[in-house]
Amino acid sequence: MNTTFLKIELLRILRDPVTMFFTALLPVFFYIIFGASQDYSDLTAGNGNVAMYIMISMAGYGAVTATAGIGGMAAVERMQGWGRQLGLTPLGDGGFVAIKSAVALMICCIPIGLVYIAGLVTGAKETHCRCGCSAC
Repeated sequence: MNTTFLKIELLRILRDPVTMFFTALLPVFFYIIFGASQDYSDLTAGNGNVAMYIMISMAGYGAVTATAGIGGMAAVERMQGWGRQLGLTPLGDGGFVAIKSAVALMICCIPIGLVYIAGLVTGAKETHCRCGCSAC
């Protein structure tokens, strides 16, 4: 794997404020609005409180948004002729896909981490008993 191309791709995405807003900050905002700040966030649901389930959902939303966005950008790059430019380098199609996949994996960790940190700060918690009570 070409680590230079991986670094360039990673930095290119991290420098784009619009992509980072919709990928990383919007799921945190959604969690705070729909999970942490609601009256029902402390109610028990399954093996945790409602805020925990909304936190997990928003982390998944952020990860899917990140990977779909990067995959879409890869398709647009190929359509615009970037693939022909890369054809002049020793990087093959498999390497291109591997680097884009690695970048998508690294970027999708950002919203997951940020949403989980917001959940830790705002009180999203899991109960460790089967009965669902908070006393166990």
